[in-house]
Amino acid sequence: MSNDIELSLKEIQMSSLEILKKIAEICDSEGFTYYLAYGTLIGAVRHKGFIPWDDDLDIMMPRKDYDKFIRYFRNNADKLYPFKLFDYDINKDYPYGLSRISDVRFRMVPENEKECGMGTFVDIYVLDGLGNDYKTAYSYQKKTAALASLVFLSTRKSFARDNTKGNLKMLFKFFVFIYAKIMGKDYFLKKLKKYENKFDFDNSEYIANNQWASVAKIVIYKRKIFESVSEMSFENLKFKVPTNYHEVLNASYGDYMKLPPEKDRKAQHFYKIYKR
Repeated sequence: MSNDIELSLKEIQMSSLEILKKIAEICDSEGFTYYLAYGTLIGAVRHKGFIPWDDDLDIMMPRKDYDKFIRYFRNNADKLYPFKLFDYDINKDYPYGLSRISDVRFRMVPENEKECGMGTFVDIYVLDGLGNDYKTAYSYQKKTAALASLVFLSTRKSFARDNTKGNLKMLFKFFVFIYAKIMGKDYFLKKLKKYENKFDFDNSEYIANNQWASVAKIVIYKRKIFESVSEMSFENLKFKVPTNYHEVLNASYGDYMKLPPEKDRKAQHFYKIYKR
């Protein structure tokens, strides 16, 4: 490690952008639908590129397109090197419920989890159908968000505050952490996987990311706001976004055009990346 060269934030961003370009190239050539998502979509709208302090990229894909994309990546793994798929089905040490495409010419060293061979990466979030009843959709999101949190805690090497605020929340988190470590990642991932394809996407009024939802904020989307796709500039390149991106971002963040306080303008991940 002493001879390894750590990547700067700008270098991480540019490497991640190369991964996104490859993903977009595959999706465009194979007819798979994808959209810029979360902070990446905010970056496109607000900054025409990366949020200056952000250190990763996010996309969303409808379930059927995601399944085809994952199958394509598995079937063409050798041809696609150094871009490699990481997910819980094929990488036993991979600690998350969502999938990532990583450039394995680099080495990611996380602060509080085991290394699993990843480098720079792009996160892929799946949009699943949740039926036509909002209460049912909300209930599913709460359950999957709790399971995703337990997967995350089960893979931490040690208990840490991370982004948790308040002593009572910390105490509760500690007991949940102990439970998660006892049960183990695979136990929760198997439960999480049962929520895939519960409802037909095309016949659902409501959709959401059930694969790696957040307990901090339950977000349910109306499927119709994703029906139309446009292109938007991101770092002087064109990528796909929902035409109704305002409704998507408003559901997730509220006033997404407002910059956070200066003290919060920092990356939300805890790792370093090195050239191999």
